[in-house]
Amino acid sequence: MVHLPDVRFQFSSNVHEVESSFSQIFPSQSQVPALCRTVSVAHYRDNSALTTIVGHLKQNTPNAVIETFKDVFHLRYIVAPALEIFLPRAGAKYVVLKCSDRFVLVTGQEVTSPQQFLRHIYRELLLRIYEDDGAVLFHSAMLSVCGSGIMIMGPSHSGKTTLMLSLMESLGASYISNDRTIVTNGEMRGVGFPLPVRIGFGTAFSNALLLKHLKSGFDRLARGQIVDRKTFFSFEKTPEKWGYEQKLEIEPDEFCGIFKTSAILASPVRLIVVPQISPDCVRPSVRELSPAELEENLVQECLTPYDPLWVNPWLHVPVKSRESLAASARSRIKVISTKIPAIQFRFGHNISNSLKCREINFQEV
Repeated sequence: MVHLPDVRFQFSSNVHEVESSFSQIFPSQSQVPALCRTVSVAHYRDNSALTTIVGHLKQNTPNAVIETFKDVFHLRYIVAPALEIFLPRAGAKYVVLKCSDRFVLVTGQEVTSPQQFLRHIYRELLLRIYEDDGAVLFHSAMLSVCGSGIMIMGPSHSGKTTLMLSLMESLGASYISNDRTIVTNGEMRGVGFPLPVRIGFGTAFSNALLLKHLKSGFDRLARGQIVDRKTFFSFEKTPEKWGYEQKLEIEPDEFCGIFKTSAILASPVRLIVVPQISPDCVRPSVRELSPAELEENLVQECLTPYDPLWVNPWLHVPVKSRESLAASARSRIKVISTKIPAIQFRFGHNISNSLKCREINFQEV
């Protein structure tokens, strides 16, 4: 074990309830999921504390090296029977202390906005706790229209985000998630994550409202982008913008501001849409999916128990084994496929104009 004489004092004196810690992420306490309200998370900003902890840790051998995110690793140190510390292998900008269901994020004084680190902690806890309760994670976007959730599910480049943006613009839908959605056990609510909205270049250029914002404020986006303004706009007239692997990342509150809508955490799933985008300007068409077809799509986009982006549990060790989680997911998929209606929606990159021109009335689908 690692000897850290000061950690217990720093840990016990700086823990606050999760609602307080995440007030910078969610506008109201009511949006914090009930399953996570027993978890406490705090942010402690102190250069001396961080330096002391990291110095002690580096004198010892970690108990485990965990791939927590794709190509991102954390070193796990067992400090005491009930106290663990996680240190990123790539650097020492922060450490996470864990004691049962209490967590402390320790950073240096230069970290004035800890939201990015808190979001990763929150996302990890949210997913693992919900999966233990029988929820299932899907590769999907999620919106809410007048309290009814629309889950847009499909593989990469199928048009999830393109359709999501168009529905937000045409229906004033509330935003929940754009890439990962948890469907809860029992009442089948779709729960999203407070993570950056990732938008493909083709999608960005096809949506007039978003494009207008990018033309006037690309360099003022809250998050740094993978490409600069000049490189991004060099794709505007090229077909390569569709299917390009790199994507823009926009903070959820900034994203909702562009579309003048709100962000909510969850909504009952009332419809599942399987998008099928065409690079051409085509008239939208709808086909109802049978339960067997929906089940096949759900299986393909199910990310429980393994998500290739968030690879391994680290802050919350699941109660259930991966085999048990997989069996539970298969069982939930069968229920979902018989309880929730689903459609296949084929459309072109001109979907925003199609919805504005009432070529299809999505509210009647």
